[in-house]
Parts: sequence; structure tokens; C-alpha cells
Amino acid sequence: MCHYFSEHLFRAFWCADRADQETPGRWEISKLKGLIFFARKYFAEAAHYVVESFHENHGPVDYKPWPRDLSGSYNLVGECLFNLGIYDRAYLAFSRAADLCENDKLKDILKKRSALMFEIAKANPKI
Repeated sequence: MCHYFSEHLFRAFWCADRADQETPGRWEISKLKGLIFFARKYFAEAAHYVVESFHENHGPVDYKPWPRDLSGSYNLVGECLFNLGIYDRAYLAFSRAADLCENDKLKDILKKRSALMFEIAKANPKI
């Protein structure tokens, strides 16, 4: 990864962290941090922040709230778990993403991903 890209991700994370200090507890900031870590290929940290983003906002969120996309968030968690080699949990994440998905074509893809993770997990049981 080039230094330029890395520096931008660092700045993006720094800005997200400052935003969290300004308006603490917004799920959007947690998801943004997860996306930044995912782009950096730090999958464990990315999964942590995306899972943290499942909470509801409790404070005022009048300024540019993001639309919720729980299916996309579960898909991102599944991608992280897949990259970490945790196939049994990736299966569950992709399955939940498919359950929540409203787009029929994407729902089918997510179901196939989930089934593939199940087969991989079954073929490679943990010791």
C-alpha cells in the first residue's frame, strides 16, 4: 500500500476520532472507523468497530445522519471474519446479512456466501 493512501487513512481516522469527541456515541462514527480499518486490512479492528456500530444513537443526531444499512454492516463483519479465517462466524454474519437484505439479487449472493462459509467451516473444523 502506498504511503499516500496510508496517510489519508490515518487522517480520516483522526477526523473520525475528533468527531466522536464532538458528538459522542454516534453509530456512524463507529462504522466509519470500521471502514477505515477494513481499507487498511486490519480486519480484527474493523470487525470490532462495525459491531460497535450496531448500537442506537442516544443523543441528538440532526446533522447529516447516515441511513441505516444493517445488511451491509453484517456483510462487512462477514468479510472481516472471512479474512481472519473465522469461517463459522463469517457464515453467521453473511446469513444475517441475507436475512436483512431487501435487494433480491444481493440477498441471493449473500445466501451463497453464507453457504460457502458453512462448507469451508465444516471442511476445516477447529482443533
